[in-house]
Amino acid sequence: MKTLAILLTLILALANYAEIINVPDDHETIQGAIDAAEDGDTVMVAPGEYVENINFNGKAIVVIGNPDDPSDVVIDGNEAGSVVSFVSDEDERSVLQGLTITNGAARYGAGIYCRDSDNPTLTDLIIINNHAENAGGGMFLHINSSSISNVVLSDNISDGHGGGLCLLGSADRNPILRNVTISNNHTVSGGGGIYTGRGTALTLIDVTINDNSTVIQGGGGIYGDDPGPSHYERVIIKSNSSEGGVGGAIYFSSLGSVITMQNVTIANNEVGEERLTAGIYFHGGNGNEGIHLINSIMYGNGEINLHMRGCSLSVTYCNIEGGQDRIDNRDGEIIWGEGNIDEDPAFADPDEGDYHLTEDSPCIDTGDPDSPEDPDGTRADMGAYYFHQEMERVEYIDETLPTRFRIVSIHPNPFNSSTTVSYSLPQSQQLTVNLYDMSGRLIETLYDDFQARGHHSVVWDSREFGSGIYLVRVQTDKETEVAKLVAIK
Repeated sequence: MKTLAILLTLILALANYAEIINVPDDHETIQGAIDAAEDGDTVMVAPGEYVENINFNGKAIVVIGNPDDPSDVVIDGNEAGSVVSFVSDEDERSVLQGLTITNGAARYGAGIYCRDSDNPTLTDLIIINNHAENAGGGMFLHINSSSISNVVLSDNISDGHGGGLCLLGSADRNPILRNVTISNNHTVSGGGGIYTGRGTALTLIDVTINDNSTVIQGGGGIYGDDPGPSHYERVIIKSNSSEGGVGGAIYFSSLGSVITMQNVTIANNEVGEERLTAGIYFHGGNGNEGIHLINSIMYGNGEINLHMRGCSLSVTYCNIEGGQDRIDNRDGEIIWGEGNIDEDPAFADPDEGDYHLTEDSPCIDTGDPDSPEDPDGTRADMGAYYFHQEMERVEYIDETLPTRFRIVSIHPNPFNSSTTVSYSLPQSQQLTVNLYDMSGRLIETLYDDFQARGHHSVVWDSREFGSGIYLVRVQTDKETEVAKLVAIK
């Protein structure tokens, strides 16, 4: 996803006639191009494999490969350290986009290492097959509030904490993960998918955490050690495992903050022993600190869904398998609110990992009536995926339909009089397509309406406009894609 921050970065950079440095045409290596770049410049990396380890060195630049297919542009760290480093106060103007990060080997953050940087922008990335000795096989963020969007963290390993991602910071830093998939990562000491600690306030929106594992301590999906106030929304945590610990899905230790989970699905997570907690294990809080579950589903997590000790648990408008009977309460406070049910959620195909709701699901229109409506204009559903009631249901197993929101192509580009912008929608939803000039001024809206899931395109007739660079922004209620158009008259 291209965030608004990236849009503004491109506008400011191009408006000030910043330089575009091409790799390998202008510089053979990415690091050589970074060293030559100045603030505001863009390093364009051509498809190929680059065996090197790069450092942004505090520069406010964009390093970009292929946002539509990051697998085209690979940085191989050759097991020589972190593949990418941000260690010099980089902020949101430092952008890493459209690349595959692989084969890093380091003590911390083998794929991407961020320490004491402010807020670098990480988007359209594949971070795969990296190995950390201590923490953060895929990525390590320390006292950092990065914006991470449209990223896949997969098959990374940590011999300590955080197979996929390790976050250490404070409550005034708020890393935001949006449209991120964290899968098949492994760790020894907790947090197969994510490890977060030292007060880090974490926001997860449209995040999938699946098939991650840990050997000891717990938290196959997420391990939170004294996490800061956090918010999870439209998150699915499925098929994670903790071999010797507890909390197949989530383990929270020393929970001294409020964790709000809204429209979260926690399903089919496992632990080494059936009697232990395969869902959420949390303890160590006091007062009202604890977990607030709203419009969520917990199903298929073994004998114990939740274990709580010295913390509070608030549950409203949720589908909890077994109800309160599958909550192991050790000196905690349970607030069992309105609207809770205990019914089979009627997932589409859980054996194949598809946790969308079917038309007969009891979770449809049974969420909190005071929550925002679903995109189809109906009452909120329970779980990470809402069921659209106004469009004919499309079978999710149809491989001809898109599974990812993105701009697929712009052709021709550059162009003379008109060009076609093609994009894909993984689900039916409201969509707008806007055109901007380089001053950021909206010049035309090409589409603004509800659109069905599938492959679509719009045509821009530019005959009324002059030569130059323009930006097209394709936006749903959850995601945004931005691309550059070049008109030549």
